[in-house]
Amino acid sequence: MKKMVCILIVLFVTVISIGNFFSKDGVFINFFYKEFDVTVNLVTKPGYSKTVIKSMEKIAKHNNISFMKEEHATMNGRYGGQVINIYLYLHEDKWFKLAFKNISIIGNNKGENSFDKVSSIDIATRKDIRIKRYSDIDRNLVNGDYHLKGTESDIEKFVDDLNGSKKLNLDVKIVENPIIASDYTQKQFVLYISLVFILGLALLFCFVIYNNTLSKELAISLLLGHKKIYLCSEKIIALMWLPAAISVAVQVLILYVLVNPDTISGYLFSIKKDIAITLLISVCIFTAEFILLFIKVKNVNVLTYLKGYRKYFNKSLYVFRTLSVILTMSMVLICAFGFEEYIYLRGYINIWEKSSNYANIACAWPQSYIKDNSKFQEVVVPKLNNLWDKLDEEGAILFLAPNISGNEIAEDEQYLNSREFRGNYAYINSNYLNLAGIRDINGDDIEKYKLKSNEWIVFVPENMKIRDFDKKMTHKSHITQSVNKKNITEKYVFVKRNQRVFSFDISKGVDNVGFQNIVLILIDGKEVLPDQSIKLPSLVNGNFHPYIDNPKKAYDSIKKIISSTHSDAFILYVNSVYSEVNWVVNERRIEAMVYAIGVLLSLIILITILKIDMETYFYSNGQRICVSNLLGYKFVDIHRKQVIKNVSSYLIGILVTIWFIVKSLSYSAGWSLYNLVEAIVICICCCLTCFLLETFKLYNSDACIVHKLKEGC
Repeated sequence: MKKMVCILIVLFVTVISIGNFFSKDGVFINFFYKEFDVTVNLVTKPGYSKTVIKSMEKIAKHNNISFMKEEHATMNGRYGGQVINIYLYLHEDKWFKLAFKNISIIGNNKGENSFDKVSSIDIATRKDIRIKRYSDIDRNLVNGDYHLKGTESDIEKFVDDLNGSKKLNLDVKIVENPIIASDYTQKQFVLYISLVFILGLALLFCFVIYNNTLSKELAISLLLGHKKIYLCSEKIIALMWLPAAISVAVQVLILYVLVNPDTISGYLFSIKKDIAITLLISVCIFTAEFILLFIKVKNVNVLTYLKGYRKYFNKSLYVFRTLSVILTMSMVLICAFGFEEYIYLRGYINIWEKSSNYANIACAWPQSYIKDNSKFQEVVVPKLNNLWDKLDEEGAILFLAPNISGNEIAEDEQYLNSREFRGNYAYINSNYLNLAGIRDINGDDIEKYKLKSNEWIVFVPENMKIRDFDKKMTHKSHITQSVNKKNITEKYVFVKRNQRVFSFDISKGVDNVGFQNIVLILIDGKEVLPDQSIKLPSLVNGNFHPYIDNPKKAYDSIKKIISSTHSDAFILYVNSVYSEVNWVVNERRIEAMVYAIGVLLSLIILITILKIDMETYFYSNGQRICVSNLLGYKFVDIHRKQVIKNVSSYLIGILVTIWFIVKSLSYSAGWSLYNLVEAIVICICCCLTCFLLETFKLYNSDACIVHKLKEGC
């Protein structure tokens, strides 16, 4: 048991420590924000960018201001490493060297910028951090958020000087409470917390059992005159020192592999807080175990424990037993559904191969632009609109179904009744039309249909009735979206029923390979307003897919177009749709493996509890059981109460688990009566297996009768 406790301590401490590292890594930029603690948003017109770069440093030096601007370089797919360029200006470098001791910089006292270059950098992050002079920044990256270091009065003067300079044509505002988004999802956070909870619970149970195994040893020590506090301390130190040391060593090794530092000294300096957290967790575990052991020592009956008896609490043990059954069955069900989902989604990978030459593009812009619409219209919209048009010319496909989530149309009846075709439609462009393979009622490929000026072509399945309301709403939407509001027309074409169209949209789900009987609305992107509900939303929501000639280097395939449109600052990553599918499936595999670890740990807890429960029963009733066997009583008569207790525990466990699973997953996609039946069958099988094992143990309870009669166990 001591070995099991040590292993769980190492696992528990390591998981928390590594989780802490990943959480900090997800909001890495906070590392710099602690010093550059004031954020301002700067906007200027493209023609002024070069002048702004030169003037910013002069004005900053005059006002004793240091500043930085980060650029998250576009990732070449999901699996590409994140590169962050930090463009740095220092009015003097002494404070920076003191504040960031793990970043070795070379100063320059001759120019405007006291920062020259980085000689070595050791920051505890998996990201590729590159610190550069501000003067080296690309003019297309000038606009955006800057983070300042200086006194309140100096910062106010700096902002006033920038706004007051007519030659710069700047709009600079201080950003209150800037938002820093984490790299990790809520689901990943829940998975992590669940794993920590299970590990903590397993460790708690093992502590209780381990302390129980020390009963006779503690009784002897107390009989020899050992003080209770010193006795507890000695036992815990002997138990804890090795796991704590191993935890620190494991953490240092894992972080070293993740971080890949430049120098050992800088690396150790950068993770000092992580090591401190590891030691703090170890101290907390030490304290918890000390309290548990001290309570046991304080209440120990020396004579009782010397005789071999142990004190148990049957009612509380029954509660723990039932909770353990619920925990184990819940984890088994979640794990089963997780692996089932992974296997199910993996079957769709081959179908998505046709999408390998098309990419998902993720666009985003500073939060301040969302709050300030004029900045959004002036800076973001023109560049991304130009990007959309250029990609459209190079073969990008549009498939935007705004009312469809997964394989289902949105369920808001009031909303659907207000939409054309009850929301069962998708916007497409001519590039998609060439790939669709849809045929009209005459059997001709709809590729032949060409758009006229200010025209939308609406392809309607022949089994769908076109209402006057549908025509009215489509026309209204056309007017709203169009650049030119005059001579707006729609042409309706019937196509054959039950034809499946491929969506190319991974956001709808891996198992969503297309739709049947959906209305397709053909548009001309150049005639559509960029800031309405088609063009920019399609770039953000993964509904616009650029053509790429090399799926492994998706970003490189369209890099020239992105650079030519000066939209680099708004592109997060570009990756092939097919690699996105593989990434999602792999995420499900990892989740299933985490669930499997949870099952293993919960099984350890359950087996331990069942063992304790069985031992308690034999310790309390050993002599009665043996005498009853000698007198010829039947199995049912001897163990009736224990069997009833076991059965009731499992029944309660099954009912609570099923209720929990239904409540948790009833709103999930694909949840059905089949899943409910599957859950019930799994629960019954798990409980039946445990019940049969316990019953078998009871049947063998007549062994060593003489020993049991003497010892009572």
